[in-house]
Amino acid sequence: PPFDFDYFTDESAMGFSFFMSTVLIFLIMGALFESFLMPIAIITTIPMAILGAYWSLYFAGEGMDNIAAIGMVILIGVVVNNGIVLIELVNRLRSNGKNRFDAIIEAGERRFRPILMTTLTTVFGLLPMAFGTPTPGSISYTSLGKVVVGGMTAGTLLTLFFVPLLYLSLDDIRTGAGKWIVWITNKERA
Repeated sequence: PPFDFDYFTDESAMGFSFFMSTVLIFLIMGALFESFLMPIAIITTIPMAILGAYWSLYFAGEGMDNIAAIGMVILIGVVVNNGIVLIELVNRLRSNGKNRFDAIIEAGERRFRPILMTTLTTVFGLLPMAFGTPTPGSISYTSLGKVVVGGMTAGTLLTLFFVPLLYLSLDDIRTGAGKWIVWITNKERA
């Protein structure tokens, strides 16, 4: 039977899938970190990864299709892993008494190699899929490979450089808000 493709229905379903994936990941990270502020630093890797995915499709001369959209949903789930690993170690080091700057530097040094290794194994593992030639008459998964390769590369760069900066900014907001709440509470008691 012929396949029926309704562009607008499929596009809205893809958008909903992206949105729900991001929300579920955010909620899971909020539960993991016992805070909904710190996962914001990690969730920001998703837009950069999506931008990298679109760049890889653009430079390859391909457009967004259903297979690439599946790659985007996979990418959303995979790209946050490096940020989780990094921020989890920062939090653990801080709970052991390190100040936040030393904890971020040490976490970056200790997690740089594992983050780079996991990204490179994913990228190099998908290169044959991304640049392979599909057999005639079969479904081409090259766009899925290109989306994940481009997105993982861009997302990893963001994880290594911007996630620690965002962590510092969000930590300032968290501690500032805490001080403000204490100040308001003490003022009301007086």
